[in-house]
Amino acid sequence: MYTKTSISIVVLILLSSCYQPQRDCKAFKDGEFSFTSTIDEKEVTTTFVRKGELEIDY
Repeated sequence: MYTKTSISIVVLILLSSCYQPQRDCKAFKDGEFSFTSTIDEKEVTTTFVRKGELEIDY
């Protein structure tokens, strides 16, 4: 029983390590984006607009 469990775990780790996230950079070239970060235990949301080579933060 221990051997089957060990083999199953090893196979699961090997299969999951082959996963690669999809990277579609063109979808993020233009548009309005925002993200939230924590600074001094306070959540801060930053929003910016990107148009070609121009990026505007507010």
